[in-house]
Amino acid sequence: MMDNGGRRAVTVAYWLPDKKIQKLGFDQFVEYSRARGAITLVRLDLEKPLDEQGPFDVLLHKLTPLMAESLLYCDEGADSRAALRRLEDYLSRHPDVRVVDSLDAVELTLDRSALKEALVQCCG
Repeated sequence: MMDNGGRRAVTVAYWLPDKKIQKLGFDQFVEYSRARGAITLVRLDLEKPLDEQGPFDVLLHKLTPLMAESLLYCDEGADSRAALRRLEDYLSRHPDVRVVDSLDAVELTLDRSALKEALVQCCG
């Protein structure tokens, strides 16, 4: 897709919880971006193959709740773990996709002892 200036639009894949989409008014941003043509926003369905939904230039996410669920709950977290695995596999096959807030960094913040160690190393 081209923007109004004839340049290729940037495609941003996003995954946000429904509650976050409502709170941020993200649907209005999607419509605004579509009208302007410079950014194409694609809401990811983590239950489906990501290759069928792409390609993407950027991944914007708020995966913290999904990541926490996959770490904290044995049986209930299986779907979350599978979805995250699909996303990680996609990103490993497409290293050119820019990820806003890397999954590794988010995972670090979910582990309090690892976060403490990182802060000690960083801040002394």
